[in-house]
Amino acid sequence: MFLLEKHYLCRRIGYFVYAYIYKLLTYTYNIKMRRIIVVFSLLLFAVQLTQAQVQVTGKIVDGNDKTPLIGVAVIAADSEKASLEERLKNSTCTDINGRFTIRVPDMDSEIKVSYIGYKEKTVRVSQDMTIELDWDKNLYPRKERREVTLSTADKQVIEHVGDLSLRLMRALPKRQSTVFSPLSLACLLSLANDGAATRTQKELNQLLGATPKKTDSFYRKMTPYFTDSQMGSRFLMANALFVNNRFQLKQPFLQQVTDNYGALVRNIDLADPKAVQEVNDWCARQTDDMIRKMVDGAEDGALLYGLNAVFFNSKWKRPFHEDETKDETFTTEDGTCKTLPMMHREAIYSFAAQKGYTALLLPYIGEVRYDMTLLLPDKGQTTSDLLSTLSPHALQQLRQQFRDARVDVKIPRFETEADLNLNEQLCQLGIPTAFDKQNADFSRMADVSADEPDAHLCLSKVLQKAKIEVNEKGTHAAAVTYIEEVVVTAMGMPKEFDEFVFHADRPFLYLITEHTTGTVIFIGQYHGD
Repeated sequence: MFLLEKHYLCRRIGYFVYAYIYKLLTYTYNIKMRRIIVVFSLLLFAVQLTQAQVQVTGKIVDGNDKTPLIGVAVIAADSEKASLEERLKNSTCTDINGRFTIRVPDMDSEIKVSYIGYKEKTVRVSQDMTIELDWDKNLYPRKERREVTLSTADKQVIEHVGDLSLRLMRALPKRQSTVFSPLSLACLLSLANDGAATRTQKELNQLLGATPKKTDSFYRKMTPYFTDSQMGSRFLMANALFVNNRFQLKQPFLQQVTDNYGALVRNIDLADPKAVQEVNDWCARQTDDMIRKMVDGAEDGALLYGLNAVFFNSKWKRPFHEDETKDETFTTEDGTCKTLPMMHREAIYSFAAQKGYTALLLPYIGEVRYDMTLLLPDKGQTTSDLLSTLSPHALQQLRQQFRDARVDVKIPRFETEADLNLNEQLCQLGIPTAFDKQNADFSRMADVSADEPDAHLCLSKVLQKAKIEVNEKGTHAAAVTYIEEVVVTAMGMPKEFDEFVFHADRPFLYLITEHTTGTVIFIGQYHGD
């Protein structure tokens, strides 16, 4: 703070120095001396230019309970009248810890912070500042649990996220632990669909269950609803586009992705190792260091990196006790027996017995109600057998079948990481044109250079890295979905209770969902590896 204020004072003094130099040049007739004065002036001016902006850090919290607010938009107030591209250069958003870093002209500058459901605020900058936002009670009445009204289109998008989760899970390798976020993938594909046209967009519409206008509306409304930093639970979903500085994204596309997805947009040299580091740093910040490295380097012809990060960290509503965790036998689908730490608790849970499997609902704490649903195939059945019977409609019916019961629960304490290349699976699921080097149409996103009349934009890679940790206290999960778009040249007690047993001592499926809407945030299967 002292150094920044000192720099601000020095710049003010610099104005007087310039005035004095002007007088010297006016009254000095010695050529050599005039040259010295000019060189000195240029050096002073260069130093001032390098100090033309200052970097400010800070934190944004809820004015009521002082919890960090994540995903809050922060913009330099004096850039609001500038072009969209200029505003994007002078804007950022808070990370998973509610922190932000932004560059402003000087310490006299102001920043504007805004987040749906809170009153906008404009404040003068200071170093390591803390900004408190007040909930807008007139627009969004605060309750213990948030409420949301879903339109028919919203329900359709949610159903297709569930369908995508099941179809992709069936397409992934069998008898292998894996985890991914269908919500992260669907959100990023929806963002890309804003730039698609003709057959490419038609296929994406069918996969996503709605047109760009409807998916844009869904994510604009639901992302703030899903975001949670209350009552010990944290959830964040963020988007970013790192664009090759040789290309210009179209203005309507830029407006759509910033307005509806809150996307951070950066124009950088994708061939520069520093750019790759900036991309990976963004992933690490948004996932609390769970996913630190998403890309190694850009391919030739890369137009942009599109990224979506989903982070979830919450405690169980009924935590397991560590002293109850014991090493027990876990039997894999090929009959192999392993010894794993099995968490144990007997309590009141939502339970359902279905044909071929049993289901258990483990609730998390938080203002937004998230649950983990465990699906345990009957003995003699496999996870593949179970997946073949599941559908979004079946999952919806299952939610209605849950009944409170006293359940003796045992589940493994586990950790799973997945690194998935989804190109082949997405082509099989109905969007092959997006990857077609000759027929992909993303003309609503950007124009290819006039120097390359035969070039096309297409998806090069769709990758997702995901990690989940399940223990006695709760669940820690993160996923980053990555799209690389390239230019190619043509060629997810008083009462009496029934008693049940749920011992997950064999492979099982699990889903982390938002309870009110049924949206699948994460889906995975555990095989003891």
